[in-house]
Amino acid sequence: MPDPSTVFDFVPIPDGGGNVDLYVKPELFPKIFIAGINPHKAAALAAAQHPLAANALEDPSSAPAWKNIPSWALIGTADKVLPPAEQANLAARAHAHTVEVHAPHLSMVAKPNAVTELITNAARH
Repeated sequence: MPDPSTVFDFVPIPDGGGNVDLYVKPELFPKIFIAGINPHKAAALAAAQHPLAANALEDPSSAPAWKNIPSWALIGTADKVLPPAEQANLAARAHAHTVEVHAPHLSMVAKPNAVTELITNAARH
């Protein structure tokens, strides 16, 4: 795993007790999240990204919903954020109905019809 400072810009959260927001460096965003789409759209998405509070990476979660409700997963086989094999392992653990598409991390931008189809199928069940 690379040094986080080579991937993220750290922005202090006002009154955040020392916590910071993480933003993917704009020059890396297209390569990491949305490789293969229009560069102008990728730049706009990089500029409009929502941050991730750094402590969210360490805070424990509550009980997983997938233990009690059916799950669906769309795996982008060209994802450079979450390795597709890891996504497949998580989907199998959740007994998810899984669909694979050749798409980067932001598959909803690269392959919106595949995402719509998955959501439509999930809603029918």
